[in-house]
Amino acid sequence: MSSNGKILIYAPNDNGGLNEIKNVKNAAEKIARRLKLGVEVIRRDNLSSVWVYFENYDGQLIPIYFNYWLKCPIDEVYTKIRNMMFVLSFHPKFRGLRSIRREIMAPS
Repeated sequence: MSSNGKILIYAPNDNGGLNEIKNVKNAAEKIARRLKLGVEVIRRDNLSSVWVYFENYDGQLIPIYFNYWLKCPIDEVYTKIRNMMFVLSFHPKFRGLRSIRREIMAPS
């Protein structure tokens, strides 16, 4: 994991592979590459929706996306995650994200 943290994707464990979260996973990986963050997919039996969290260096989880619609376009998911990361970069607890503010908002 980078010193800035990582992106965690919590998804239902339906034994159907990653097809239902493909756009969320691709969008999260795209923003993670730009920000030099790690990405991890975690399957859970008790979930019915996909949740995306930012985990900072000390393990604190911040929700940054909830997939209310499984067929949401990748560009919409990416924009929502990017916007939340930008907002987090202003919070005093996430000083490590300040340095990547320009990268967050640069055109993709």
